[in-house]
Amino acid sequence: FPSHDIPTKDLAEYFQVQTLLPLQRGTTWRSLPAELVSQTGALQGISLYNKRRYLVLPCYVNGELVGGFKAVFHKESKDDLSFLNTKGQWIKNLGLFPFDLVRKLFPSSKTVVLVEGQRDALNLINNGIPVLCICGTNNFTTEKLDFLLAAGYENIVLMMDGDKAGKQAEAYIKELILESRSCKLHVVKLRAILKKINVEREERGEEPLLKIDPMELPVKYINSLKSLIQRLEHG
Repeated sequence: FPSHDIPTKDLAEYFQVQTLLPLQRGTTWRSLPAELVSQTGALQGISLYNKRRYLVLPCYVNGELVGGFKAVFHKESKDDLSFLNTKGQWIKNLGLFPFDLVRKLFPSSKTVVLVEGQRDALNLINNGIPVLCICGTNNFTTEKLDFLLAAGYENIVLMMDGDKAGKQAEAYIKELILESRSCKLHVVKLRAILKKINVEREERGEEPLLKIDPMELPVKYINSLKSLIQRLEHG
């Protein structure tokens, strides 16, 4: 795997972020451990535009820097745009983050979980699950599917968010994969998990959750996902 320093600096210049520094060991970035985030080649810096701190994350695919993201270091409000990607067709054709890191950490895996967001992917990777972010609900294409198949993945686990955009993406990707008849598909429905969680919360006298995403998945459901992957790998 290539040294990430210079390409990440190129991305920082694109995003007008300066004073680049690595993440400090033992710290976190939006609840994710710095040690894991740093393995993607990420660096932190200050925006020339608004003087806020940002994280610059490169997207490497088979050793090639295909694009990248600028992410706010701390969300100050709900209106904060979490991620901004470099422009270009790469986001639809090769936008699978963090592909090279997943191949490094799970070199023999024939199963991959697909989620919407970068933090979703990193959270599940941190829990020992091979996961790729598709970089948004509208960015999965036949090119991405063909790439995953060529990479040797035989089982795809689809885990989209339970909102309207997530449901639409789930239906579209499911149809795309089933039509290809090229791999096994398993769909994990977060909205069904949310219902189970809220039944448990009601029994404890707690307020129901309005939504759930892979970043907030309770440990028992993460373990269920790991068990599913083990069955797919050995089935």
